[in-house]
Amino acid sequence: MNTKKKGEINRYMRKVRHLLPTMHKAERRFITNLRQDIEEMAQTRPSISYEALVTEFGDPHELVNNYISEKDIDTIRKELHISHYIKSLVITGILAILLVTGFKMLLAHLDYLHAQESQIAYDTTVIEELETSSAEEALEPSDIYDDTTANEEEH
Repeated sequence: MNTKKKGEINRYMRKVRHLLPTMHKAERRFITNLRQDIEEMAQTRPSISYEALVTEFGDPHELVNNYISEKDIDTIRKELHISHYIKSLVITGILAILLVTGFKMLLAHLDYLHAQESQIAYDTTVIEELETSSAEEALEPSDIYDDTTANEEEH
């Protein structure tokens, strides 16, 4: 079977699958049987189009409506309830995971901020001039140096 035929068959099957309200065992069997019938028809013809599939098997909407109308209402209600329960459970699980992940990210961010506050990021050094007496002000810096060297020589 060539790629064009497979593409047309997949397009038709995708529309049928999309229109089914649930995908339980009976629906999977329905899809499998429909695909087998379509592939048998495709092997007998040299080319196939979406319109030919609609002509042969019916519009996907009509096909799904006929399939659903043949099912018991209680069965459909039960399947929809189970499907709704599973979807709700999955959504709740995803939201719980997102909530826990968000909370952990918040705690990590708070730890980061605390670490940043406790770590010395910068230090300010203030250099001030000491107040000196008037006698020390009269001395030149070289005089102070000379006095210390003279004291060292005497010892």
